[in-house]
Amino acid sequence: MARSGAKRHSITLERQDAGAIDEYGSSIAAWVAQAPDVWASIEAPSAKTMRNAGEVVLGGAVAGVDLLEIVIYPVDGLEPVKWRFRWNGRVYEIKTARLSNDMKDLTLLAMVGVSDGL
Repeated sequence: MARSGAKRHSITLERQDAGAIDEYGSSIAAWVAQAPDVWASIEAPSAKTMRNAGEVVLGGAVAGVDLLEIVIYPVDGLEPVKWRFRWNGRVYEIKTARLSNDMKDLTLLAMVGVSDGL
């Protein structure tokens, strides 16, 4: 796991808001940026991460998937299915979230693929 000092990338976390209404009055899912941006360590997934969660993530994946391991400080309420993040102009779907034993780091496994997370 990356040390806290290695968090040098700024990412924008987004939470899904199912309460948004479209122009026809129908409920739609919208993505709301959670301010402020957070600092993260971003790397290729480690062998340990792939062993623990990679099979779940890649089970139904299509070719051309960009998979990253992100380490951030813990964020209250972060749920992989309802959260995503933007970094370097791309949208990444958060697939797994694991809190470190000392509760100082939250490791995310995220991917962007054909749909770009949209």
